Parts: sequence; structure tokens; C-alpha cells
Amino acid sequence: MKKWLLISSVAIIIFAAVLIALVDYFVHGPSEENTSVELYLQSQELIQKGEVHEAERVLQKAMKMDSQNSYYLKFEMGKIKELQKDYRQALENYEAAAKLNPEETEVNLRAARMAKKLGKNKKALHFYEQANKYDPKNISILYQLGYYYTMERRLDMAEDTYKKILSISYDETEAYRNLAFIYAEEGDLDKAVRTLKRAIELKKRYPEAYNDLGNIMMIKNEYKKAVEMYEQALQIKPDYEDARKNLERAKRRREAESQ
Repeated sequence: MKKWLLISSVAIIIFAAVLIALVDYFVHGPSEENTSVELYLQSQELIQKGEVHEAERVLQKAMKMDSQNSYYLKFEMGKIKELQKDYRQALENYEAAAKLNPEETEVNLRAARMAKKLGKNKKALHFYEQANKYDPKNISILYQLGYYYTMERRLDMAEDTYKKILSISYDETEAYRNLAFIYAEEGDLDKAVRTLKRAIELKKRYPEAYNDLGNIMMIKNEYKKAVEMYEQALQIKPDYEDARKNLERAKRRREAESQ
């Protein structure tokens, strides 16, 4: 509780400082010797005008004046670098900002996205975990966690994550579909089938789930059922290319089996 009150007090002080500087800036204009807060505000204006390189120059000046390199300056520099498509520098600044203010969801998510663009999956996972720590019921963050746990073959963690999504919102059909994939990977095909059927109960027109069911039926060598599932998928989504290719493959297997 004391920690929360301290964080809240710091946030209020920072907000008040920015607000006072904002009022002073717009009432009196920029002073001859700008403060770091005033320079930060100038950089915001320049970004809105599309003058990204000038905004970067102004913000760099602010960062030299601010010995602590405050969260807001690091975060803003990260956004500038992201606009410039300098994802490595963007990540470095977001990472520094996240260390200064780890409970801010947006900076964690931006750092995770930059890490993903750079192929740094473990680092992306770290920032999604940090975002989840401070925003545990954010379903979009949980989906990203489930995805990365699955990529890392931490299937038990992925399963727990998708179950948590369903505990928050029972009708998240994509969570059921992802759970079915995990069960299939673990070799429990019957459980995967039941899970996909539950998704279809919630979302009748769900071609991807029918396609997944077809894939499981192929693994089980039940080619007739596989054909039926792929046909269901195509009935809902006629231009579903994966289902069309899978249907052709299932028909060939069915015909070969009957000979």
C-alpha cells in the first residue's frame, strides 16, 4: 500500500510539473533558456507537425539537461526512433524507460513490439510478462504471452495463459482454438477435438476451427471425417486456400484407402 502511495505521489508531482510548464509555455512562450520539460513539449509539437528530425534534436538537448534522463524523455525518444524505423535505438530507449517506470503498460508493449521486429523473442516475452504483471487482466497481452510461450515450447505456461483468458472471458473462441493446438501437440487429440467443438458451439461460422478439426482427423487417419470438416470450412469461407488444399489432400488419402 505504501509503495502504491509513493508511486501515485511521484506520478502526481511529475504531472503537476508538466502541467505548470505547459501552461507557462503556451501563455509566455518559450523562455530564453528552455527547461527540459519545455523542450519535451516543443518536441511533441514538432512531431505533430511531422518534423521528426527537428524533434529528435530538441529532445536530445532536453536529455543533456536532464541528468536522470526521465521516463518521458526516454519514452519520447523511443517513439521518434520508431517513426524513423530505427528499431534498435527505439528498443534501447523503450527499455530504459521501462526500467524507470516498469508499471507503464504502453512502454512495455512498445518495447515488446520492437523486440519482435528485431527477432528478439526472449526479450519480447520479457516485456509482455512485465506488462502482464501490472495489467494481469488485459486479454490482448495474455494472447501475446500465450503465443510466445508456445513458440518457446513452454506448453504448460501457454495452456495456463489461454485458460486464464477464458476465466476472464469465457467466449474467447481463439483461446479455445489455441488450447486445441497445444493439446494436439501434447498428443491428446480427443481433447483437442472437444476443445475445437466448444469453439464452434460459441461461433457457428468458424472456418479456421473446422480446418483444424480436419487436420486432426488426418492425423487420426479418419479421412472421411477430414473431408467433411474441410468442406464445412469452405462452405463458410469459399476462398479459404488452406482448407481447399487440405481437402484435395484428404480426398486423395480417402481414395487411396478405399482401393
